Amino acid sequence: MRLPIPLHFVIVVVCAAALAAPAGAALRGVRAINDPVARADLELDHRLTPERVSQEVDAAIKGGDLDLADSFSELARERNLTLRQDQQDAIEALRADTLGRALRDFKDGFTQHDMRSGMAMSGAIAADVSGYGDLRDLAHEGGKWLDGQETDALVLGLAAAGLAITAATWTSLGAALPARGGLSLTKAMQKSGQLSKALAGDLTRVAGAAIDRDALKASLTAASRFEFGAARNAGANLLRPAAVSEMRQLGGDVATVYRRAGARGAQDVLAVAGSGPEVSTAARLAVAKGTKTRAILKVLGRGVLLAGSLSLTLMGWLLTLVGFFFALAAFARRLGASLGRLLWKIADMLRKPGSGHANVAASTRC
Repeated sequence: MRLPIPLHFVIVVVCAAALAAPAGAALRGVRAINDPVARADLELDHRLTPERVSQEVDAAIKGGDLDLADSFSELARERNLTLRQDQQDAIEALRADTLGRALRDFKDGFTQHDMRSGMAMSGAIAADVSGYGDLRDLAHEGGKWLDGQETDALVLGLAAAGLAITAATWTSLGAALPARGGLSLTKAMQKSGQLSKALAGDLTRVAGAAIDRDALKASLTAASRFEFGAARNAGANLLRPAAVSEMRQLGGDVATVYRRAGARGAQDVLAVAGSGPEVSTAARLAVAKGTKTRAILKVLGRGVLLAGSLSLTLMGWLLTLVGFFFALAAFARRLGASLGRLLWKIADMLRKPGSGHANVAASTRC
């Protein structure tokens, strides 16, 4: 049974009013599909609740993660949410206990590549920038690689790329230093088992296929003679230029995240990103969101780094919007057909003999 046109019209109007907000969100989602910052803001609109913020801040405080607690505090402030007073007091108590621990962590990071904190990671990076860390890793993994033993090809490749970029750092008056630090952080994450498996696999394919066996032998021979300058120079030529360029891009992106979102923010990105382009997306997000990036990643996960991704909620809204337009099209078709039949009947009446309009037309012709 067909619905009367007036009732059909009322249904369409009611549906349009109910879908106004979801339709707007869906359209914004389509526009933001390739913009990680806009996509993150849109996702946070319906996923970041006061309860979620409170739970995450409590968990960060309990775990002694001051950086993450501060990140959620800033994100809450941006979203006009307020932390409880006891949470604010606990964050300040954590902050007061950081100086002595930071100095100890830096030393452990420099000597042992410890990764338990941001300062420990800074120490590991300092060791690599000096060339000490890369030569150590080159000797450790390179010897096993030449002997046919099981080797971490990614650590070997990152050490070689690090030596190449270290050489460029001196000749470029420090311009390559950020990329150098970013690679050191990536290597430290791989050695500690915290680098995402997908990203590690992607980078291993790049590094493993680009190692120059002769350059590796020359570097290890020079190091065994304590000729560290020659060892660094040979190590700098261990990777083919295309691989060094790709590694440098990755290092620069990691450095951007480190600079804008902090060491732990960079660590979180490397723990979830699945490829170099995803790390680049994280760098764009960090430039816009700064230290709030850690909290955003904690809430939204890797999805915010995937170009073209939309949440299931937004996809549902978009499909609902499409259904509404189909209903509107059906109503327009029904209305057009009804109006057409009505106009046809009127025209047919005007053409019949004896009708008033027909008589007027006849007299006019006479």
